[in-house]
Amino acid sequence: MPLADIRAETVAQALYSGWVSRFGVPQRISTDRGAQFTSDVFHSLAKTFGIRLSHTVAYHPQANGAIERWHRTLKAAIMCHTSVHWV
Repeated sequence: MPLADIRAETVAQALYSGWVSRFGVPQRISTDRGAQFTSDVFHSLAKTFGIRLSHTVAYHPQANGAIERWHRTLKAAIMCHTSVHWV
């Protein structure tokens, strides 16, 4: 989902309103080590909902490769089901 910025508060709000409220609470979230994902705000949200957080290893591009490939697959699937060209 498009975000206005990547501040921790914005990302946490998007997780809650865009995912949790629609699909329920995930058991685990794997992220990179971006400041928005390692922040107290994001960790507090995860703790409140009982979400296990795991972060990829810094300077290890192979760890991000699988998720980047998944993003490409997900984007293709979404574009097949919508007529809106938002990307």
